[in-house]
Amino acid sequence: GRLSLSVDVETSSNECYSLVVTLYDDEQCNKFGGRQSGNLVWSRTMSLDFTMHEDANLVKDNDSIKTFELSEIVCNVSQWTAEGPNLYTLVLALHKEKQCLLVESCRVGFRTVDIIDGTLTINGQPVTICGVNRHEHDPDNGKVVSLDCMAGDIEAIKLNNFNAVRTSHYPNTSEFYRLCDFFGVYVCDEANIEAHGILPSGQLINDFGWRDEIVSRVTRMIHRDRNHTCIIFWSLGNEAGRGINLSNAREYLRRLDRSRPIMYESGGDVARGVGKTELTDIICPMYPSVDELVALGDDSEDDRPIVLCEYSHSMGNSNGNLHLYFELFWGPEHRIQEGKEMN
Repeated sequence: GRLSLSVDVETSSNECYSLVVTLYDDEQCNKFGGRQSGNLVWSRTMSLDFTMHEDANLVKDNDSIKTFELSEIVCNVSQWTAEGPNLYTLVLALHKEKQCLLVESCRVGFRTVDIIDGTLTINGQPVTICGVNRHEHDPDNGKVVSLDCMAGDIEAIKLNNFNAVRTSHYPNTSEFYRLCDFFGVYVCDEANIEAHGILPSGQLINDFGWRDEIVSRVTRMIHRDRNHTCIIFWSLGNEAGRGINLSNAREYLRRLDRSRPIMYESGGDVARGVGKTELTDIICPMYPSVDELVALGDDSEDDRPIVLCEYSHSMGNSNGNLHLYFELFWGPEHRIQEGKEMN
């Protein structure tokens, strides 16, 4: 597997440092982060020369903050999937001569997300997304969601043969992603952007006065969450319309991370694009009928994979034809790869 690092180092002195990058087997004891010391898998030492602007690893020089990058192949690693969530512990140690100044670590997994011939793939293999939309909500404590409650949600999802979660409609607390890394759940991480019901559609998204706020909500999500292996999609938000501000946010997102597709359903009707706009890499409509879904799969002019972001909302007399959707999801049309909503 390929390990790619981008490390920001801040210092006020022009001296030489070194960064020791080490990867260990992750012997996970429990879902809440307990671990045993694992075996050394791979290690490299990067020279960080702050006296030169031509350091081979230096890619960005901004006064006291310098960005160094490393990308290497690590042999014989186990891949991460929802069925086999293999994780490793990555440790970064900053040294000055023989003194260790700072140590940071996190869990990482090796997996790829690609769109190949109109099919969404994980590690090169087609995948069916059996997903749910999840709100951060506890039945007893409201918006105060404990680790036990988060783990209970994920365990219920896995026990009922679902493999994916959309964080509708805002990024979740960081602990939730760590649990998804551990249990093996594919995540669509959604930015906290919604302008539902504002008419005309896209009014805020085309208002330059809201540009910085919209771009910031997307980029802050990427900076915080991009090391989590469970995240396979980024979402620009929910039902906010389409316009220049989200186009700018998408551009900034792509500068920060090109390893995951972007999905965004802009509002649910024809005027807003029904999940087929230039802002999304995946066709992700809301609540299409079975016949409309068949027509999307038969459209030879659009080869993007189809993942419904919402399609089965349990309210009143509903869900009666759920089996018809699943017949399509598991059928021969490779571009229709399921959806995420069982509210």
